[in-house]
Amino acid sequence: MHRVSDFYLEAAGRRLGPYRAEQLAAQLARGELPPDCLVQEAGSDSWCPLAQALERCGFGRSEPAASATAVGAAPPPGRTLPQAVGRYREAYRDSLVVRGYGQFIKVSGLVIAGLGALLALFNIVGEFSVAVAFLFAGLVVGALFYVGGAIVSAQGQLLKAMLDLTVQSSPYLQEEDKLKTMF
Repeated sequence: MHRVSDFYLEAAGRRLGPYRAEQLAAQLARGELPPDCLVQEAGSDSWCPLAQALERCGFGRSEPAASATAVGAAPPPGRTLPQAVGRYREAYRDSLVVRGYGQFIKVSGLVIAGLGALLALFNIVGEFSVAVAFLFAGLVVGALFYVGGAIVSAQGQLLKAMLDLTVQSSPYLQEEDKLKTMF
């Protein structure tokens, strides 16, 4: 006879649930959860490994399926999770696009400032105040675009730096795949 109980899972520092013991036992049997993942029984303050909690509820010792890789668990030695490689590569492309947008915005700012200076230089009307207005407007708008582009570019650089750190410390990638993922 199985005891009915609700449990909370600990994943990436967050408390998830509640889940019924039957659900967790089935996920463990399918290999979707590792037996050492931490759970907390509803109403309890302590955490224990999933396999131990399920044994107390009468589910016996259940081992995960050998072919499945548990969610949140590192792959077996010598193996890389392909979905991790794809996600990291996509994130690297995103950082490249963000940096490209930042560069485009900065160049646009320089072009605007240059156009303002040209309009001031070749002022058709001939009034000094109009020339100064063109020059001032071009420089101000150009400077704002340039600063905005620098901020966007910096965000792309920060994203890339964070990705480099994440990829280097990822348990989901083998060493040779880490180098292939980064560009």
